[in-house]
Amino acid sequence: MDIKEKIENEALDAKSREGKHSAFSRAMIDAMVTFCEQEPELAQAVEQSDKNFGACLDYVARQGENGVLSDLKAYKLMVKYYFPTADVNMKMTVNLSGDNGYEPPPIEVKTNSKDNFELSLESLLDF
Repeated sequence: MDIKEKIENEALDAKSREGKHSAFSRAMIDAMVTFCEQEPELAQAVEQSDKNFGACLDYVARQGENGVLSDLKAYKLMVKYYFPTADVNMKMTVNLSGDNGYEPPPIEVKTNSKDNFELSLESLLDF
């Protein structure tokens, strides 16, 4: 059984056993599989742990305040459940041109050698 099957089976087993469906479980499953693909040591920790991914989902769900938890916080908690020293970083960017294929031209900084000047300590002391 590969890591993806293990994670999905444990998540599905927890849902059927407790009769509940978590709104974030699909995203969490996909994220954990991706994290395990990125970091072989995390995959090894998940595979060799006696911890269950369904219990991990329950743990993460209980950490929210009034049922609210940011995605990044949820992912961090999920990874730390198996690997306490691990962390998750997120990079978000804005694409103002959307997906229409437009690529804005790069911004070029041009300098003119005439605009450069030199400053020496002697010129500062020359009153």
